[in-house]
Amino acid sequence: MDTIYAYWDAQQIKYVLDAVAMLTSMSDYTGLMKVFAIFGLFVAVATTFVKARGEDAAIYMLMLAIWYVGLFLPKKDVVVVDVAGGSGTYTVANVPLGLAVFASAESHIGYWLTKVSETVFALPGDISFEKTGFMFGSRAIKDRQSVRFYDPNLVSSLTNLTKDCVYPELNNNGPFFDQIMKSGDIWADIAPQMNPGLLVQVYDNAAGVYKVVGCDQAWSYIDAQINPHVSNDILPRLGRMLNPSSPTSAAASALVAAQLPAVDNFIFGVSQTAQESIKQAAMINLIADSTVFVPQMIGDTTSAQVALSTAMAS
Repeated sequence: MDTIYAYWDAQQIKYVLDAVAMLTSMSDYTGLMKVFAIFGLFVAVATTFVKARGEDAAIYMLMLAIWYVGLFLPKKDVVVVDVAGGSGTYTVANVPLGLAVFASAESHIGYWLTKVSETVFALPGDISFEKTGFMFGSRAIKDRQSVRFYDPNLVSSLTNLTKDCVYPELNNNGPFFDQIMKSGDIWADIAPQMNPGLLVQVYDNAAGVYKVVGCDQAWSYIDAQINPHVSNDILPRLGRMLNPSSPTSAAASALVAAQLPAVDNFIFGVSQTAQESIKQAAMINLIADSTVFVPQMIGDTTSAQVALSTAMAS
């Protein structure tokens, strides 16, 4: 009995082998092979007479015996093992010997190379191919870079805060601008710069109403909303994107909560939680998007046109 190692697609491989086993067991298939064998023998004998080379017919009979009698007529049972745990283990009976042997050998080579490569390069278990698939670290970084806040009230509050509180400080405080450009935690670094003398309208989640408050108070109101939004909404959504085979959103959240820190530490050498990295990515996108929505909100048509042209060019 031969073994074929699969990654998430054991069931599909089982269906293919079942079809091959069923096809090659049919009497019509056997008859068709006999017709081809006889026709090939006729061609070989005719070629022998034309070229006066009797060994051509003998070579044909030898190859027929090796390829058909040796590799197609004998049958074996094959076990298909999903080493990634995606679809289970299956046994397929009456698979032609040639297919079973070569498929199993190729599978073993790939399985060994994968295990050895990940061992040698010391890849963390949470982002190994066996657990997460091809180039997971790159996919995780790319998908995380695209995350944005999408709760309507939170987005509205952040938009107003950026326009009325952050931009005035960026325009008047050169060191603050430099700090934000290099910040590893934009949201936390914004807090000390919030001017209580500037007013802004933000959503008070506890009261369920919008309020006009100082920028320092506004930061506190929004801070109470951001972390739950990241943990309860963005994290499960990103988790399902990166782990589509997870049975539930809770399972996907648990997976991505372990995967993102492993990716950051392995690729960037940075230690942070999944929530922190997601919040930072969303804040980066908020600052980038502000080059479009702030000019629109203050009626700066020139800046809006430049931002639109840049977006179209990108």
